[in-house]
Amino acid sequence: MKNLIILIAIFSYISCGKDDENPKTSITNSSFISMKINGVAWKGNVNFVSGLFQNNFSCQGTMQVGEKSQIASFGFENVSLTEKNVLDKNSSGAFLFLDNVNSKSWGFGNGSSGVGEFKITKTKVSGTITQASGTFSGTTEDSDNNTIVVTEGMIFNALAE
Repeated sequence: MKNLIILIAIFSYISCGKDDENPKTSITNSSFISMKINGVAWKGNVNFVSGLFQNNFSCQGTMQVGEKSQIASFGFENVSLTEKNVLDKNSSGAFLFLDNVNSKSWGFGNGSSGVGEFKITKTKVSGTITQASGTFSGTTEDSDNNTIVVTEGMIFNALAE
């Protein structure tokens, strides 16, 4: 028994030796988009990311409701990594929400009357994988001219290779 304890102690000492000069950054594969739409919580799993590449970013999240889905999509060109990005009819970015459950769609940003903002809050790179998180909000109208207010919007750990 004493020899086993000595072996474990030696192995632990050897294992805790000098740290790697190039430690690997841990990347989580838990990714989602969440927001409140007129005060009602919505959360979808990120199922598409083309990434954060040369200051362009796109991402899509989906929530299944029975056999139908609700899809939140982002697309940005020349996105700032340090400032808030304004989303209005003249911006190079847009947010689109496709509600297949209620047969409605709405958005803010490029080409729409809605306005909003998007900010990348964190990026992490490990090898060829980029992980990005961000916040967003906005106000617009749906296809029936009902006001839509998005608050507490968050993209969490969108991954891209």
